[in-house]
Amino acid sequence: MKKPSYILLSVLMLIVVACDSEDAFTPTPIDQGNLPKKVQEFLGKHFNGSEFMSAQFQTAYGVSYYDVKLKTTQIGFDVDGEWMWMITPLGLPESAQGILDSDVLKELNQKAPNSNIVRLDNRYNREIDLVMDDGKYYIEMEGDEGKVLAELAKDDELPKAMSEYIEQYAYGITRGVYVDVMPEYTYPKKLKFTMLKGDIYRYKFGLDTFVDFDKDGNWFYLQEEETAAQQIIADRLIMAVPESVLNKLKTVDQWIVPRIRKINLFNDNKDYGFNKIYGFTLDDGRFVAINSENEVLEIPYNTVRDYIDKGFNPGREYKVYAHVNTGGAFLFRYSFVITGWSSDPYLAINLTTNAQGEMRRISSGVVSTDHTRVTPLPRAVVEMLSHPIADYLDEHYPDWKAVSIDCAYSEGYGPEIPQQTINVMMSVPNNLKTAVFDYATGEFIEEYLAIQR
Repeated sequence: MKKPSYILLSVLMLIVVACDSEDAFTPTPIDQGNLPKKVQEFLGKHFNGSEFMSAQFQTAYGVSYYDVKLKTTQIGFDVDGEWMWMITPLGLPESAQGILDSDVLKELNQKAPNSNIVRLDNRYNREIDLVMDDGKYYIEMEGDEGKVLAELAKDDELPKAMSEYIEQYAYGITRGVYVDVMPEYTYPKKLKFTMLKGDIYRYKFGLDTFVDFDKDGNWFYLQEEETAAQQIIADRLIMAVPESVLNKLKTVDQWIVPRIRKINLFNDNKDYGFNKIYGFTLDDGRFVAINSENEVLEIPYNTVRDYIDKGFNPGREYKVYAHVNTGGAFLFRYSFVITGWSSDPYLAINLTTNAQGEMRRISSGVVSTDHTRVTPLPRAVVEMLSHPIADYLDEHYPDWKAVSIDCAYSEGYGPEIPQQTINVMMSVPNNLKTAVFDYATGEFIEEYLAIQR
């Protein structure tokens, strides 16, 4: 489905908020029963208890849309029946709150318990702008861990390192459409949101073009939309990458810089040294990684195959597929899928490693609270851990069946590194039990069930 351009969508914003000229409109009244099926389904699902007042099909400045007025809400739909905006002077009705992600709505209620949503704008079914009755502005958007609630950040609230980055590399770059009567909709835009790893700042040049910064203002991820008219990465943001790294990158392809669509600055976390890895995603999906020693990283296929051979002893030819996490993650990770290792063609090993190919997470098939469906890991995989954890499991968990192992994930950086753990998930009747061990010593820490009864 093709949505209106930024310009046309902005025109609609101006029409709703600021335009009273009758010459701009050609309205045609429509009965509720004659509205498109998709519009009626939307109203029935989210506004079933709201009184219908009127509806019109309008064309303004070449843009056609349906303007539906309920007793307490006004909604605009495009010609395909997708909602574009809502005006809710008395707040978003409870029946319509399912339009927002449940986690986003929960966070909004925590941050603004005494405020009501008075306007929502749908950006291509990708983001939702929320305007509150106290004047604050939020966005429901896609973060690295799913939908998040972002809020506008003021210049004096930005970390110093982020402000310096903007001044040095991003200043003077303009993107998107500027709407004077609604400045919160303009680009560039400075946002703040929270993930499991803490606060994240995002400097947005457009819907899909942005730079992410950690809580201290250090950039770690940027991306540019494929259809960008202005090459922000190649023209300006690439200058934030050390010259030595760029020189090494150009040995792969002399003309590679204009083809870059994403850049990751990973913290490798090798022995807590946090050696940096620069990852570059190209316009054809190809990925190039360069470490702190200015070496181009090769995918550690041999290390992974050696691990699979020792842990699973497959006795047959198998295939290994690799993928790199390039969606804004802090740590560099390969995700491997191994197929053909078992007589069951649908059984796959899912293996996550660091840049060196060291195991960080593994499972060998179905992981479920239904103990009759799970696929246990071979004992040899548990015995390959850095501590005799298998011996502890033998002593305290007779007949244990490990179905997944999770190793050494950091949630912090620098001197305040949290305790590193090895989590062994085991199948038990109608549940999953996880035994947690200290990563450095192998000492047992705790256990917990997936389903608490």
